[in-house]
Amino acid sequence: MDLVGHTGTVYAVSINYNGELLLSASHDTTIRLWSIPERKKTDRLTALVVYKGHVRPVWDVKFSPLGYYFASGSADNTAKLWVTSHIAPIRLFRGHFNDVETVAFHPNIHYLATGSSDRTIRVWALETGACVRILCKL
Repeated sequence: MDLVGHTGTVYAVSINYNGELLLSASHDTTIRLWSIPERKKTDRLTALVVYKGHVRPVWDVKFSPLGYYFASGSADNTAKLWVTSHIAPIRLFRGHFNDVETVAFHPNIHYLATGSSDRTIRVWALETGACVRILCKL
């Protein structure tokens, strides 16, 4: 399968809960949404959307357990919450002092955890965008 479209290194991929959609995050600052075909029809992914909201490389992308929401973490020191039906992010998480290298949804889907090269983990409330916890080694 070819992932033609990104102009930079792809750092992360995520598949939604039912296996129909794939996200890819790249050094080219974009996130791309792909449709995963049924095996019998074709072996090529179909490009659906290019999300442009970060200004530096995107290190990580993860679908939420609900499947239509996803989060991204970037070298621009931010994480963002997206919904597949919108081309712009719906929430910005700002507070890290360095790259946001990883993102993870809490199983209850009310929180997002972000890990940064600033050596902290922040937990964010998805509904408000507020940082509710900062974890760091003393």
